[in-house]
Amino acid sequence: MFQDDTTRIHILSFLDGPLEERLCRIVEGEQRLHYRKVESPSALPLSGAIIDVSFLAEHNIDPDVILLPVSGADLDRLTRVTDQKNHSPTAIVAVLLDDSLCDAIRAAQLNFDGILAEPFEFGDVYRLLSGAVEKCKKRLFFAQRYHKLRQLLRKTNLDRRTLRKKINLLCQDLVHSNTNLTNTLQNLRKAYDFQNDLTGEFDLNYLLHKSLRHIKEQIDNSSGVIYLCQSKDIEAHISGPWYEGRRELDEIEQLLKDTIITQVAQTKTIRLIPKAGEWQEITVKERRQLEGLSLSAWPMFSDEEMTGVLVIYKDDSHPLTPADSETLAPYLPPLAHSIKAVQKLQHLIVH
Repeated sequence: MFQDDTTRIHILSFLDGPLEERLCRIVEGEQRLHYRKVESPSALPLSGAIIDVSFLAEHNIDPDVILLPVSGADLDRLTRVTDQKNHSPTAIVAVLLDDSLCDAIRAAQLNFDGILAEPFEFGDVYRLLSGAVEKCKKRLFFAQRYHKLRQLLRKTNLDRRTLRKKINLLCQDLVHSNTNLTNTLQNLRKAYDFQNDLTGEFDLNYLLHKSLRHIKEQIDNSSGVIYLCQSKDIEAHISGPWYEGRRELDEIEQLLKDTIITQVAQTKTIRLIPKAGEWQEITVKERRQLEGLSLSAWPMFSDEEMTGVLVIYKDDSHPLTPADSETLAPYLPPLAHSIKAVQKLQHLIVH
C-alpha cells in the first residue's frame, strides 16, 4: 500500500472549492508531498467504515493519505453508523469544514488517523500527515497480528477439541475393554466353578438335574429342559408353578421337541422366541398351545460334537432376551463336556 520512498507522502484529496485551493497553496511545489485531487470530489465514498475502500480498488489508486472534508452533519451520521472494528487500509485524515471544537472532539472519537483544520501551515500539515501514515501503519500491523492471533487461537481450540474427542474415544475404548475383560473373567470364573461342581458326578440323571437347577436360577422365574442327542429325548425337566400334573409336562415336552428343539438340532444355532404365540414358523395349533410362553434354546457342543439342546422358557410378560444368552453361555461348554464324559463312561461300563 505504501510507497518505497518513505520521505514522500502521496495524498488523495476529496476537498473542493476555496478550502481545497487554500490547502493546495500550502503543499504546491513541496517535494515531500505529492498531491492529487479526485475527479468528482463531491461524491464522497463515505460508508459505515468512514470510507468505502472498494472506491480505491475501482479507481486503481493507492495513496498514503486520503483527505476527507467532514461537516457536522457527516460526523453525526458517522457517529451513528461507523463500525469501529472496520478500519481502512489507507490513512484517513478528516479536514473539518467548520471551526468547531465539538466537531474536533467527535472526529477524534472516530477512526480517523488525523484531524486537520484551518488555518493551514505547511509544517503542521506535513507533521500531521506523516503521523497519520505512521498511525495507519501501526494500526494495520496490529490488525494483522490480531488476525494471526485469532487464527492461531482458532486452530488451537480446534486442535484441543479434536484432542479432547480422541481422549474421550480412548477412554471409552479403555472402559469398554475393561468391561469386556471383567465380563470375560467373570464368565471364566462361572465356567470354572460350574465345572468343579460337576466333577465327580457319574449319574447322568443327577448331573442333568443338578446342572439344570443351577442354570435356570440365572434367569428369574424360568423353567428348563435338557434334550440329549444320544437318546433323542428330554432327559431333565425342571418347571416352575406352570403345570399341575405329569400329563401337562408331557405335553409341553412334546411341543418343545416338535418345535424349537427340532429346529436347533437341525440348524445347530441358538433360537430366541420372545413370544411363542406369535411364532410364525410353527402351526396355528402349536402357537395356541405355546401361547403365553417365551422360549430360548441353545445347542451344546463338546469337541465340535453336538451333545444336546438346552431350552429355557418363562412367561412372555417378561420375555427372554439376548442378554440371557450371554448369561448362560459360560455354562454350556462345561455341561456338554460333562455329559459326553458320563456317556462315554456308561458306554465302557456296559461293554
